[in-house]
Amino acid sequence: MIENNAIFRRMIEEIEDYAILLLDKKGNVLNWNKGAEKIKGYSSEEIIGKNVSLFYPIDEQGPSEGLIKSAVQNGKTKYEGWLLRKDGSKYRASVLITVIQDESGEIIGFSNTIHDLTGKMNTEEMQRNPGLGKEGFLKILDASPSGMIIADAESRRTVQINRNFIETFGYSKEDVLGFTLDELGLVTKERREKLADRLKQQGFLKNEKVVCVTKDGREINCIISADIFEMDGRRYILSMYHDISGRLKAEETERALLQSREGWIKLFNASPTGMIMADIEKGRLIEVNESFLSIFKYKRNETIGFTADELGFVSTETQVRSFTKLKQQGYLRNEEVPAHTKEGKRIDTLFSVELFEMEGQQCFLCIFHDISEIKEMERKLVESENKYRKLIEEAGDVLYTSDANGNFTYINQRVTNLTGYSSEELLGKHFSILIAPEWQEKVKNTYLEQFKNKTHETVMEFLIHTKTGKEKWVEQIVIMQRTKDVVNGFQCIVHDITERKKANLLLAEQKKIIELKNKNILDSINYAKRIQDTIFPPDELIRELLPQSFVLFKPKDVIGGDFYWLEKFDNKVFIAAVDCTGHGVPGALLSIIGYNLLSKSINERGQTRPSDILNDLSNGVNKTLRKNIDNYAVKDTMDIALCSIDLNTNMLEFAGAHNSLYVIRKSELIEIPADRFPIGIILDGELRKFTNHKMQLEKGDTIYLFSDGYPDQFGGPEGKKLKYNGFKKILLSIQDFGVYDQKKLLDQTFEEWKRASEDQTDDILIMGVKV
Repeated sequence: MIENNAIFRRMIEEIEDYAILLLDKKGNVLNWNKGAEKIKGYSSEEIIGKNVSLFYPIDEQGPSEGLIKSAVQNGKTKYEGWLLRKDGSKYRASVLITVIQDESGEIIGFSNTIHDLTGKMNTEEMQRNPGLGKEGFLKILDASPSGMIIADAESRRTVQINRNFIETFGYSKEDVLGFTLDELGLVTKERREKLADRLKQQGFLKNEKVVCVTKDGREINCIISADIFEMDGRRYILSMYHDISGRLKAEETERALLQSREGWIKLFNASPTGMIMADIEKGRLIEVNESFLSIFKYKRNETIGFTADELGFVSTETQVRSFTKLKQQGYLRNEEVPAHTKEGKRIDTLFSVELFEMEGQQCFLCIFHDISEIKEMERKLVESENKYRKLIEEAGDVLYTSDANGNFTYINQRVTNLTGYSSEELLGKHFSILIAPEWQEKVKNTYLEQFKNKTHETVMEFLIHTKTGKEKWVEQIVIMQRTKDVVNGFQCIVHDITERKKANLLLAEQKKIIELKNKNILDSINYAKRIQDTIFPPDELIRELLPQSFVLFKPKDVIGGDFYWLEKFDNKVFIAAVDCTGHGVPGALLSIIGYNLLSKSINERGQTRPSDILNDLSNGVNKTLRKNIDNYAVKDTMDIALCSIDLNTNMLEFAGAHNSLYVIRKSELIEIPADRFPIGIILDGELRKFTNHKMQLEKGDTIYLFSDGYPDQFGGPEGKKLKYNGFKKILLSIQDFGVYDQKKLLDQTFEEWKRASEDQTDDILIMGVKV
């Protein structure tokens, strides 16, 4: 099993373009990589245990606390701004802080990734502001915290400097512009030539320490960086000089301070790392800092004058082993050492020792950095890795990896259940060994295409042969693994879909049977519609008898229970709008019976009063359907609005079962009511009789007969019924239009109304006649 520290080192230690840090819960540095040392200028020994706020300028240290809080709230957070290097110089960076949790979800630390944007920022800003003389470009230069100078890459002559360069070196623009760096003599010739060669080889310089000479001859220590960029078709060299003389003076002061006991103690107690001083002769503690007391839970008076053996925070065996190395090397660096607190609790530490002299006395400086949280994180990671490996081995599907050629590099034990082969029998062999012969070419071409196009993921179903020759259907997901443009291999998931395939084949057969039956049924219904259509009055007859009329007929299904009827007899035109019980096939069958009974009542029995025709219809329905249920409405019946118009006198007669008749005269709607019972109702052993109504029509009157389908339709903004009041308002609103336009408007209004509910509720029938 690979230790977590090894994983950390392998993953990030050699990365130099990014600073990668591991932080504890308080934001203190537990570990970091070479990129961090390169970008920030500190060594690991100088920074381990320090708080991440150290990297932020004094006036911008707020962001470090805010970033930690934001990461805790959101799981991760990003920031872009100025950070500090060890030499005190500022640089622009992007920062990503991500929370690290254990299995219970508790936060145990953070990862912190930092990318130096300074070079990129300068180049991008210059490219966004082409033209060396532009005001925007000067602002960018002058905003830099470093002295900046730009020279033509071909002639090496200076074309621009910023304010910070003038202040640092004491030159004016007239002193610099047009001169080469050789002529200015900022750096010695030998050093300048070495830097020029390195710039030529690498294309850039980064954080090179040099001694520069100002205009008045003073020597100053600088950090110099340089980069080559192209703008307006020409190449330029951008050089940045950062004066670190003040920092070096501070370091000299610090070294002087370290020569005194007072200085040692101040630095000693300010350290966030546990530290002790012990005399070399007897090993007795002569000083401890607050961090040591906090880590090991001692009070100061419990430690001074005692040896490590007497206190017992480090075992004798550990001491002997550590000080043997110390004697050989003269120092110890970051040895992992188990230690114990005063109460006996074990803690893991990184132990370092330095020999030094203070006020003529030889001493040990021992440094203890508590890495218990890191070790706990390592343990959690190892546990997670073990659980992940266990999940893979116990997964219900076959999981395997292959190299770029398709040879097995790993395969879990589930392969035995699927194929009969053990994983050991398959490792190193090509995955095609399992594919059925008739599928070999198709599968091969599919994955060659994936390889060629670098498609991240493909899913394919095909047949395999088990070790015993049995066929099985599988679904395989293949995920490509690559680094940049190089394909390294594939991760694959194989799922047994044999039973699903069998079920799908059965479903396919059943679907064919159902589709055939549905086709036969639909063919029968369509044929029934053709039969039903033949009994309806032809359009030519309607136009002949009633030139100013329309019929809006919209069955809910292919065939419907609503029907319209038209006859002429003794210079009278008879019109009926009929709504049979239900819709679809039952309603259609009843409509044929009703149509024939209406025609017989006039043509064979000579009935001309609408009420008498309805009485005949009621009697015929009961006889035809053999209904004899006292005091109850028959199950199969119909509602009807029936009228006659005398073509000589315009006298209207009307009788209705449930469905009324509307007459609109000069924007006024007149309702002629129907009897409130349907066809075929028996009361006290006798059929109910219908009422006959008369009304003299005037020129311009419009009459409407209808079923209940239109007013009963659900829809509108609230999904409610239109109702009869809504229907009446629509009829009144279309009176200025001709009958053909009225039909279109009624149809359009209906479709808009039902759009919200989508489904048509019932058959629709409206007949309109203008006198």
